[in-house]
Amino acid sequence: MPKLKLKLKLKLKLKQKVSGCFRSQDGLDAFCTIRSYLATLRKQSRPLFEALARAFAGNVLSPMPTAE
Repeated sequence: MPKLKLKLKLKLKLKQKVSGCFRSQDGLDAFCTIRSYLATLRKQSRPLFEALARAFAGNVLSPMPTAE
């Protein structure tokens, strides 16, 4: 990943609770898992809303495996 793109990704501001932090470690873990899942699907040009809807319905859309 190019340095500039990595820096922009790291600087990306995220919406958080009014207090400016997560209330629990579980909340932070869930947020990171969902964000990582969506980032992977976005890189693969997969439909994000459909993936979330399916995941909450119990049918998780798996990311495509990388070609070796």
